[in-house]
Amino acid sequence: MIPSINKIEIGSSTLKRYADIDYDEWYAMAEYVDNSLHSYMNNKSALNRIGIKHCDVKLSILDNGDGEEINILDNAGGIHTDEFERLLSMGLSKEKSDTQLSEFGMGMKTATIWFGNYIEIETKHYLEDKCYKITIDVNKVDTEDYVKITEVNPSSNLKSFTKIKISKLNRRLKRKKNKIKESLASIYRKYIESGDIIITFEDDILKPINIELGKDAEGKLFKKEFEIKLKNGKKCKGWIGIMLKGKTIMSGFSVYRNSRLVQGYPENSWRPKEVFGQEGGSNTIKNQKLIGELDMSDFDVAHTKNKINFKDDDEGEFRNKLGEVCSDIAAEANRVSKPKTPKEHEESINVIIGKQKIEEYFKEPENIDVSTIEYVSTTVKLNTSKKVKEIYENEEPHLDFSDMKNVEGINKAVLVYHFMDRSLPYMILNEIDDKLIVCINVKHPYYENIAENGKADNEVIFKMNCIFDALAEQHNKNMYGDDLSPEDMRLTKDVFLKKWITHLVES
Repeated sequence: MIPSINKIEIGSSTLKRYADIDYDEWYAMAEYVDNSLHSYMNNKSALNRIGIKHCDVKLSILDNGDGEEINILDNAGGIHTDEFERLLSMGLSKEKSDTQLSEFGMGMKTATIWFGNYIEIETKHYLEDKCYKITIDVNKVDTEDYVKITEVNPSSNLKSFTKIKISKLNRRLKRKKNKIKESLASIYRKYIESGDIIITFEDDILKPINIELGKDAEGKLFKKEFEIKLKNGKKCKGWIGIMLKGKTIMSGFSVYRNSRLVQGYPENSWRPKEVFGQEGGSNTIKNQKLIGELDMSDFDVAHTKNKINFKDDDEGEFRNKLGEVCSDIAAEANRVSKPKTPKEHEESINVIIGKQKIEEYFKEPENIDVSTIEYVSTTVKLNTSKKVKEIYENEEPHLDFSDMKNVEGINKAVLVYHFMDRSLPYMILNEIDDKLIVCINVKHPYYENIAENGKADNEVIFKMNCIFDALAEQHNKNMYGDDLSPEDMRLTKDVFLKKWITHLVES
């Protein structure tokens, strides 16, 4: 006989595992503020009538002599006795409301068990005369004393309130206080600015950091508002702008849901590659200055409320449309920096260090002695064409730019090879079979030093300069024949260098 099972039993010891989930202190602390604010916003009219004009949340992390404890007090609507069962159950969602800050029926419970092992909740609902105290001892999860509910005299004279104390903590929080304060001020920025909530962390009233946007030549803010609509009907309103003074830690998108920050400053602003060039951003001017907001209330959120959970193909579609709508501002961000004077440039620490190194190098006569060229140039020139032919016939190209044969001014397929020969220059080239064969000497001491001690970007810079040298030489031979001049070479390479840096910045 097949057993009849219509539900899954979850052992009470499972609750203890919540102490080990991947959580951040500020997101866990935000669960209590969510509950307080949700209670206030959804009872706002009634609470206003009895004199409660805003949600007041007071937080503290104190050491009572037996270890740290967390204290939270709000003046919101309180917890009605009809809600006690939901409060003490996992996953019983709250009813949908206009301000859906608390919705999964898990957040506060998850955060509380993550923080500590002994929880005391005192609450008085604004529609009830009695006050109740609920105690939860996680260490007694398998006993009858696990949860106790008693009627008590209120310890506060507030008309309605909820007071929570968490002790026997699983982790120390003293060093995280500043980050918690900074993050909560950011998470509830919109509610703080609207006056719906005042959050006090110990003696500090939390205030979000101000962001100043730059202006164009006509005095208009560098700011673009937009709306994205997906094929399934989900919408996102947002804006992107350029900060007056760029800071990488502040740049990126702040993602909101129901006016509550899900992802953003100071911990995890969203910098998608479709806008910022690479996932997570980099240290370019664009990445330092671009900032924006996204209202993603139509989308689902992780139960820890620290990121958006995209469904099906939503993420790819959303990213592509976001990249398209932000492309003009993103490109503009690279051009709005106030230009430095040559003197200001020379005062930067990197330029000063570089100047000292260059001056030290040129002080040594042997470093600028080029007299040996006349002894080696003949041999090198004789060996070059032979070596290039040998490489071409026996090796596979490292880079194949065959399409360059269609580029006016080059008109040849360009193949780039690696070779090793300490007796030859950093780069050699020749024309074979109507192709330009460029060979980069990876055994050259200069390249070897880059490869062994440098970064990938340094290798790229070296190789691109080799290729630009070859293309400039080829272009000028085609254009001027034997009449080419060193200045013509420099002018041609200048074009390649400018195009290359534009590509790097915009990508």
